[in-house]
Amino acid sequence: MDIVHLQPRGFREDGLRRLLLVTGSVEVPDTSLQKGHTEHLSDLIPMRRQCCALACCRIFIQQDKGLIVDKQEVLTFNEANIAEFRTSHGRVASFGAAPLLLLTSVGARSGERRTNPMMYLANEHDPNVVFVFASAAGADQNPAWFHNIVAHPDDLEVEIGDARHTATAKVLPEQERSEVYTVQAGLFPGFAGYQEKTSRLIPVIALTLKR
Repeated sequence: MDIVHLQPRGFREDGLRRLLLVTGSVEVPDTSLQKGHTEHLSDLIPMRRQCCALACCRIFIQQDKGLIVDKQEVLTFNEANIAEFRTSHGRVASFGAAPLLLLTSVGARSGERRTNPMMYLANEHDPNVVFVFASAAGADQNPAWFHNIVAHPDDLEVEIGDARHTATAKVLPEQERSEVYTVQAGLFPGFAGYQEKTSRLIPVIALTLKR
């Protein structure tokens, strides 16, 4: 079994610990689990209060020790979100009405193709450009997919609704990055919270779709 050991990153005001995993997100009441650890992510899924995959998996749990998770189950959870997107014409219930896309990139080290669901912001000046945000829910490290697009910016696929497009990526320079991020944070205040959680300047990437 491929096991991942994670350590708590600190308390939220509501008394829940946040643990960062790989992809997607799950929020669990601190009363749902006994102290210690759980070995199966699937044990957590039925107890979730909220699920919103934001290219980073967050599990909230009150405990002093790290969480032991089967990495394959995390990947399976992510795959379920991707499958829902593709069968629901670009919608995933846990995202609500937020604009969502699937980004497929080439692994920076593995060379394998990886798909991640994420929110995007349409460019009001150019219908062929959308912006995505390497927020990782406020983690101190950029998500893996960001490193992928930096390594292979011209070998991307973007799915929006039922349409698929090849795409290229450009990391925005600071002034433009700040302007676009401010718009996104105004629409979805959670993004303002992500930036407050980390000293890392959250990258904004422009994806140019080849229609």
